[in-house]
Amino acid sequence: MKVFNLVKNIVRWFFYGLWSIISFFPKYLILGVMTIFGRKNYVRPHFKKSWISMFFLILSVAIYLGCVFYITRRFVQNERIKALSQWITEDTEVLIADPSNDLDDGSNEPDVVDNAEQVTYSSAAQIKYADIESNKKINPDTVGWIWVNGTNVNYPVVQTNDNSYYLTHDFYKHSYYSGWIFADYRNNFDTFGRNTIIYGHNSLNGKMFSSLTWVLNDGWFNDESHHYIELSTENSNSVWQIFSVYTFEPEVYYLTTGFTDETYDTFLKTISSRTIYNFNNDVDITDKILTLQTCTNSGNRRIVIHAKLYRIEYK
Repeated sequence: MKVFNLVKNIVRWFFYGLWSIISFFPKYLILGVMTIFGRKNYVRPHFKKSWISMFFLILSVAIYLGCVFYITRRFVQNERIKALSQWITEDTEVLIADPSNDLDDGSNEPDVVDNAEQVTYSSAAQIKYADIESNKKINPDTVGWIWVNGTNVNYPVVQTNDNSYYLTHDFYKHSYYSGWIFADYRNNFDTFGRNTIIYGHNSLNGKMFSSLTWVLNDGWFNDESHHYIELSTENSNSVWQIFSVYTFEPEVYYLTTGFTDETYDTFLKTISSRTIYNFNNDVDITDKILTLQTCTNSGNRRIVIHAKLYRIEYK
């Protein structure tokens, strides 16, 4: 019974102390110090032996220092990534094409994809040019630069041979809990497949894909200029028009990249039917699409954005 009570008290005092420390009020650390260095006749209930007091003192100090280290590390990383993001954005030359130009690149390739003669070019969907080469000198994994209108997404996109590395590494390949914006390893950014997928964390510091949560607000949807995504790569500059936005339980269905015509048609109908808004933007098997994924603020669901290739200029 004595052993049981001792274990019970240790567990109880441990969690009380942990809660106090996390709340930035290390009460039991202070009590431990008082027990050791205070009045000789001062005895705290449940601390009748000095080794128990010493145990809780060491435990409290360890937890407290661990919390301080963790919080400090997060703060330093956040400040570093803010500075890094700002530096990359400011140092990368970005040009915007004149919408009145025909954007003829001198080749026989059409600048506007699919039913080009029926598409009216919108000034909101501006072709943007990013200096990808300068970013590849910093990180050879760079494959493009993405802008999502109506959000703060304005980053270089990286790609490696798996979908896990950039979950925990930044643009400089330093370990970082918010990772970076990265493309699915199966995608080809020279030709674009039927489903090009880009991932990013919904980070607490407001960076990466965290502002994609804004697409769930009616105010975002009601501004039609927000319905476009620009993507600049080594070989092309393109505009993608959003046709579906939704949240969903974690799954891999919308992360498919290989299709037959039949499965692709079913896929497009499924993801189109999930949208929470009516974009009046139909898609069919002749379209190529772009998929963006991040977590909701709760982290229990995924925010998914699908856009079809609207206009492209080849370099």
